Amino acid sequence: MWNGNRRLVLASGSPRRRTLIAAFAPSVEAIAPAGEEGPPRPGEPAEGFVRRLSLAKAEEVAKEAGRAIVLGADTTVVLDDQIIGKPASASEATATLGRLRGRTHRVVTGVTALDVESGRRLTSATSSEVAMRRYSDAEVEAYVGSGEPFDKAGAYAV
Repeated sequence: MWNGNRRLVLASGSPRRRTLIAAFAPSVEAIAPAGEEGPPRPGEPAEGFVRRLSLAKAEEVAKEAGRAIVLGADTTVVLDDQIIGKPASASEATATLGRLRGRTHRVVTGVTALDVESGRRLTSATSSEVAMRRYSDAEVEAYVGSGEPFDKAGAYAV
């Protein structure tokens, strides 16, 4: 139980997020939202984009979570003021990793905590700078071939 009488529900199908949350809340449940994330709106800053998506995920899962605190999250990568989402193909993953190679970019994450019972919510965003090393074409090819880049903003996970 979370908060003595309510469950903690993670609005995510991501095994990485579940592992992270379970480190401090072992009894966390996970419900994957079914909705499409969609692209950023024209002129929408990365922080606003991830806050909006984290809230949408939490709200969607809250409809079936019952009496719970629902956590929604979303992450994106920003390079040269351009939001980079999840790659749709191996060639897109390869191109994205090529653009990031040897450069510093931002990783922006939005998180929403939604109390289903009261409707209260708190949404925030934070960003970190990540410096990528100059990895080889062979490393990119092997990584893309592993299937790891898919379903990850910027085609990678730390």
